[in-house]
Amino acid sequence: MDGSLLRALRASRPAGVVVAATGSGNTTADLLAAAQELMGDGTIIAQTTRCPHGTVAPIYAFPGGGATWQRAGALPAVFDGPKTRVALALASLPGSIGPRWVACSRASGRPRESHTLR
Repeated sequence: MDGSLLRALRASRPAGVVVAATGSGNTTADLLAAAQELMGDGTIIAQTTRCPHGTVAPIYAFPGGGATWQRAGALPAVFDGPKTRVALALASLPGSIGPRWVACSRASGRPRESHTLR
């Protein structure tokens, strides 16, 4: 998948977008580039995997690999796609702890620190 869908969303200035990647968080380089454009506009990008078990991880550093997504500022989600969408929506509510909740550690349940929050 290329980045055309994310680029089409840019004009609507979404507050958040969930990207369901393959494996441990890998996509095409163009999809990552389009996500970076959205993040530059202030959109929160949460990244999850389409795999039935497991989470995204910063393992592969090729253009579009999971490590490059996290370095770019995407929040690694520990939930599947539908649950990540709900978590991102809840995290956007006034009085919530914010989008870091999407990237909670499974072991502790506490938010991970993230340099992506604006």
